[in-house]
Amino acid sequence: MRPIGTIKVLEAHRRKALALLDKKLSLNEVARQIGCHASSVMRWRDLLQELGEEGLKARTPPGRPSRLSGEQKQQLLQFLLQGPGAFGWRTEVWTTQRIAELVKAKFGIVYHPDHVGRLMHSLHWSHQKP
Repeated sequence: MRPIGTIKVLEAHRRKALALLDKKLSLNEVARQIGCHASSVMRWRDLLQELGEEGLKARTPPGRPSRLSGEQKQQLLQFLLQGPGAFGWRTEVWTTQRIAELVKAKFGIVYHPDHVGRLMHSLHWSHQKP
């Protein structure tokens, strides 16, 4: 599984591992110090030998790109901070169904309520229980 971090952080992680390898540490010792598997260190070493510095570059994570742009996500957060009452709901609880309806109304983008939970998680919002 890919570790959490920006591309620059991941690349620095790989370079640190390879620097430790240059100091003649074993694959297992490097992996222990870096906090990864020895097979990852071995893969990075082999990529460096095969492709040079290009082999160490981290790639963007796989998966479908978000339908909301970064700017739209920030707008959505501002809408959410206003509370559900500002958009006509009688209770002050954001549900994934309500957020999905808000996204459709404001941006014209349809999200399934189940996916809205993942979207909120990516924006560091947790679910609410009434």
